[in-house]
Amino acid sequence: VGVEPLSVSQVGGAVLSVATVLAYAATRSWATNNLIALAIVVQIMQLIRFQSIPVALALLAGVFFYDAYWVFGSDVMATVATSLDVPAKIVFPHADASASLLGLGDIVLPGLFAAQLLLFDRRNQQPTAASSNPDPHDAEQWRDKPYFTAALASYALGLVAAIFCNNYFDAPQPALVYIVPSLLIAVGGTAVFRREVTDLWSHRPPPPPSKDSLQ
Repeated sequence: VGVEPLSVSQVGGAVLSVATVLAYAATRSWATNNLIALAIVVQIMQLIRFQSIPVALALLAGVFFYDAYWVFGSDVMATVATSLDVPAKIVFPHADASASLLGLGDIVLPGLFAAQLLLFDRRNQQPTAASSNPDPHDAEQWRDKPYFTAALASYALGLVAAIFCNNYFDAPQPALVYIVPSLLIAVGGTAVFRREVTDLWSHRPPPPPSKDSLQ
């Protein structure tokens, strides 16, 4: 079996990836940390999908209580987040040399839920077999997306609430404790308003694209 030659984009991506990792290893800077962390988030979002809305809700409910317990009931989460020097979090530096942290789980899990809602929005526009694997470059088909818009706005609102409480109480806050209720209220309210609760509950997204299609 012959080996296909690497494309220019693949070589360029490999060089940039190695350079970023080496820069992070040498400097431990917040900028290179965030680049690697965001790359991990993008890769996870490309390769994983929830099987259904009930599965997504069960997982979000689980991480809600998990986050609340390990932040409010123990200092383990805060200790690990501040002491673990790996790109498993997004770092927001402050002028006084301190920093705020956002764990990748606070991005990935709500992001996977929002991605599933985006697929549901798209299916509602074109409920045909041909629309099961949407073309991400076709802007027309993504125009009307009420559930994704609700998820995005509510995620931002939950994150703002977490930041406010973090500054007000001057103590670590579990971001998902604010993000998850905000997401569920906004998405649930949208489903009730549009009379699509049953349809949304039974939605099964198509499988994620193969590895070859992402290259």
